[in-house]
Amino acid sequence: MSKKKPDRRIEKTHNSLAFALFNMMQKQSWNSISIQQLCDEANVARTSFYTHFDSKLELLDFLIAEVFDKQIPSDPPPNAKAYEVFLTWLIDHVTSNRALFSRISKEPEALPVLDRFKISLEKRLVEALKSDGHLPDETGIAFMMGGTFDALLRWSKRWRIAELAQLRARILEMVKSIIGAA
Repeated sequence: MSKKKPDRRIEKTHNSLAFALFNMMQKQSWNSISIQQLCDEANVARTSFYTHFDSKLELLDFLIAEVFDKQIPSDPPPNAKAYEVFLTWLIDHVTSNRALFSRISKEPEALPVLDRFKISLEKRLVEALKSDGHLPDETGIAFMMGGTFDALLRWSKRWRIAELAQLRARILEMVKSIIGAA
């Protein structure tokens, strides 16, 4: 059975809107970004936006999925655990986008953005742990991801690069302890 190729026009529209949203989030608060501004930035008609997405939050979900699908390595290197690869990617992602994460964490109206990101992270962590042979439970995953995310947000506000390696090691050590990995 062959997989149907996605329509390039749809891909282009989705990617243009997602790129516009990401760029605008770098500069503006979540509530100040309008659908019309997104469309103008992406050079997409407003009707096209609503043909593809129902809301900014739905576009955000698409953006998060695209980032994960395109940036997280799907096959860990030999002797590496999938959850370690995932958590290392997450730390690097927050490091690369620290100003955005720091700013968004200060915006009360951006809580849905952070919540959606965390929920997506939890799903990815579950997948990574399962691929490593662990049987993760919902409470443990929420605890690990919440703590990891909070530690990263706190670090992004201080931005002490010298602490990054230590932070990475501590997060991986804590997760190993929680899941009972050696």
